Amino acid sequence: MFGRRRLPICFGLRCTLFSAPLVTVLSYTKDPFVAFMLSLAALDIQSGFTSVHMLAKTEMFPARIRTRAVG
Repeated sequence: MFGRRRLPICFGLRCTLFSAPLVTVLSYTKDPFVAFMLSLAALDIQSGFTSVHMLAKTEMFPARIRTRAVG
């Protein structure tokens, strides 16, 4: 839907804009359902990175040094 280039950009923007407020609200909440939903929101933000990071790393390096560069 977004593509391999847009997804990391969206991840970076969402992580920059929403990480600190999300953690702040999570530290003050007493309701378990709200804490669960905030945790799901954090996982949704993280999924933007984990879904494409290995593909992006393999495209960055030539095949002869890829294992050393990614490792």
